[in-house]
Amino acid sequence: MKNTKKTRVTLWVSAISLLTVIIICTVNVITITKEPILFSIDFENKHQIISSYGVLIGAILTFLSIIFVLYNIIQQQSQYENDKALEQQKNDNQLLDRLKLFVGLTNEVIKNISQTGSEMKKFYLAESKSPLLGNFLQFVSDKSYYRILELDYLTNYQSFQRYLGEEKESDFITIYNTLDFYGDSIKELQDKMSSYLDKKQNDREGLGKDLKAIIDTSVKVTSTIKRQFPNEYEKNEWYKLFNNLVLEYYAHLREDKRSKTETDLTDFNNNLLKEFVERHVEIISPKYTELIDEVGHKVADLRKDIEALKQYCTQMASSIKERHEEYFIETSKTFVKLNSLKSKLEQIIEKTVGDNLV
Repeated sequence: MKNTKKTRVTLWVSAISLLTVIIICTVNVITITKEPILFSIDFENKHQIISSYGVLIGAILTFLSIIFVLYNIIQQQSQYENDKALEQQKNDNQLLDRLKLFVGLTNEVIKNISQTGSEMKKFYLAESKSPLLGNFLQFVSDKSYYRILELDYLTNYQSFQRYLGEEKESDFITIYNTLDFYGDSIKELQDKMSSYLDKKQNDREGLGKDLKAIIDTSVKVTSTIKRQFPNEYEKNEWYKLFNNLVLEYYAHLREDKRSKTETDLTDFNNNLLKEFVERHVEIISPKYTELIDEVGHKVADLRKDIEALKQYCTQMASSIKERHEEYFIETSKTFVKLNSLKSKLEQIIEKTVGDNLV
């Protein structure tokens, strides 16, 4: 651009110099004629001078026309280079805008990863503390990852190629692989949690129904004992055991309803059902029936099922904790790598915008 400008200046100086020579020659021709009046030339007595003047002026004008032709060519070349530079600048701006969009969406994905990690931690802590409650893992609704996939892959690569230098390919592949990993990981986690929570809910409902059936049978046992021993049923050890089971069960439900607390089968298992089984083994009475024996076995089986579900939920909590600490905390290797690449792109964008302003 600077050379073109110097060339144009040189041509202008040359043209002005030639015009000056033409003026000087014309003045000389006029002044050496018989009557040196402006444009009053003695063509009859000075025909050799006039002829030489014409030849000189013709050569100068020819050269001057060549200068103007060269000037036009250089002007057109300069215009072409300007248009080409503007087109390149436009293309660079588009690639920079694409890089900004890519970074913006990546930043939203990182926020989603961080929020998912926070929800995972809340879940496994709650699940470890109270495995039989209706704990759930809340996923943040975010489409940024899919919007990145919808962006033209080649244009994204060209933006990296334009602004990232030698590490463009490795950074591009790394950030895409990392985004793919988290996208697949979160989707897999959602599917896993959906299946797990469905099974857990079905098992909890099944255990609740089993417990209610035991309570209903216990009511029948107490009614039978009252009919058989109308005057002394309150002294009957079996009656006391089954009646206490029924009363404590409904008292627990009323308290949960009053305090708006979710009923926890763990509480039943660790207290009411445990005490029932222990007392059931201790009681020795001649008035032993098959129904009483049946309820005893059902309560024991129910406690085993509750413990099995508790163990299953605890294992899930442990699995979520392990995955959270490996990939979804801000100090994990994969998360740090993704965040580092995002910060690198932000710095490049900031520097490029600053250079353009200068």
